[in-house]
Amino acid sequence: MSGDLRLVGEAQIVQNGTAANPTTGTGKILKDQQGNRSSYHYNYWSSPVTTNGTNYTLNGVLMDGTDSATNLFNPSAITFGAGAYFADGAVTNPVKLSIRWMYKYTSVSTAYAGWQYIGSTGTINIGEGFTMKGVTGIAPFTTPQNYVFVGKPNNGTIPLSISLNQSYLVGNPYPSALDADEFIKDNIKDGAGRAATNIFNGALYFWDHFGGQTHILTQYIGGYSSYTLMGGVVAISNDPLINANGSMGTKVPKRYIPVAQGFFIGTGSNSALTGNNPGLSTAVTGGTINFKNSQRTFKIESASNSVFFKSGNQIQTASDTIDTRQKIRLLYQSPSNIYRQILVGVDENATDYFDVGYDAPIIDENAEDLYWKTTDTKLTIQGVSNFNLDQIVPLGLKTSTAGICTIKIDTLENISEDTQLYIHDAETGTDYDIKNADFSISLPVGIYNDRFSLRFTGSALGTDNPSITNTFASISSHVIRIESIEFIKEISLYDIAGKLINTYSPTEISNQFSAAFNYPNGVYIAKITLGNDVVVTKKLIN
Repeated sequence: MSGDLRLVGEAQIVQNGTAANPTTGTGKILKDQQGNRSSYHYNYWSSPVTTNGTNYTLNGVLMDGTDSATNLFNPSAITFGAGAYFADGAVTNPVKLSIRWMYKYTSVSTAYAGWQYIGSTGTINIGEGFTMKGVTGIAPFTTPQNYVFVGKPNNGTIPLSISLNQSYLVGNPYPSALDADEFIKDNIKDGAGRAATNIFNGALYFWDHFGGQTHILTQYIGGYSSYTLMGGVVAISNDPLINANGSMGTKVPKRYIPVAQGFFIGTGSNSALTGNNPGLSTAVTGGTINFKNSQRTFKIESASNSVFFKSGNQIQTASDTIDTRQKIRLLYQSPSNIYRQILVGVDENATDYFDVGYDAPIIDENAEDLYWKTTDTKLTIQGVSNFNLDQIVPLGLKTSTAGICTIKIDTLENISEDTQLYIHDAETGTDYDIKNADFSISLPVGIYNDRFSLRFTGSALGTDNPSITNTFASISSHVIRIESIEFIKEISLYDIAGKLINTYSPTEISNQFSAAFNYPNGVYIAKITLGNDVVVTKKLIN
């Protein structure tokens, strides 16, 4: 082919069929995309074009997009230079980029130190991702910088090989949006999958660099957000290799991956994903990951559809796909103010075990953290089959500092008003209604993998049991009073942190009880055991 095509703004090319990339002809496309302008902040990229239909180098495909309005078909060449601080000054014309921060992470990388340096001349295969920082050190990371990818548009099926227990930085290889759900389904077997085996664990991880003004790794503020067929969760600055200050990002990965967006996939630990797990017909195997034209779609970047992991204004648009599944996002705050957002949702293909494509293993676990606990796996995203009254979703909680741990509802999607949500404490037997108040508890240093869970009823017998609905408790004038239709056997009184502070055992058989209450003002929990062995939990405010 011959002739050039400029794709500005949200313009994209969607191609059908399975034809391979063209290797002949003089024609090319010029596709704009924006990243962070700050030279201290990474974006993860992938090129939608090549020069030869096979692979590319950055100095071969990447151009300065600052003057795109005046030089539509002849954008300026970028000045690439060595040194960590090469691009930290004011913006130049043309822009400058430091080759010090340009790396890829492929299937041959086996550890964090396995990042492979590429600079501006290293070869990158189609479908692989790369890292790059911005063009000036005096702009905030919220300021975008326009770049132009120039070359032959990628097309057809694009294969990449991944081994077991590997991570791979890949990316959208097309000059159009990529449907993440279709990509996942084409590369897994179980659940909604279409592949012959579970090639990878079905989760996508997007780097979000949302704070700090430094080139020192230990001072970076950022993290990996996660996406599966169940949805996405934001990034937390939790990685112990960086400034794990608990700061949260604001970008939740969406279904449609924008042009040039890079992301990580992995094959995980086989034993962790398959241990005691009847939900997997085959283990995660590794193999050939395929990008396909059938995964391509036209979607503009927006808060509802897709988010390129840069900052700046997002175009607002309504998605043509309405997700009606029930979803709950919880937010954890540790004693040291470390945060974590986790997601659980309902899907007909999900189980209570690890589900390839729906569950996301945690990849940046911190010394203070919250996660869904299933078999041998810790998850940031979990799919389950239902939110029925008997559903129990185990939680794992960690704290390296003694003090108050808080779990609260962050967002609810398609959850009815009458749905009850509780954090259950197995040690005290107490249920905490988190729809009406955050759950806070004082804990010593430790790992709590079997104590807490999310539940959908506060009592196994249900709140329509007459013994429950006709039991009352109150505190007034320094007196605690209990009244029920059954006689009262015992009352256990806890503070809001779950610590047992008193036990009352009435000496007479009666359906009424009162005793002096000489404790500080605050919220208390009374567990009342009745004569028919029904246990009623009541919240009391002094």
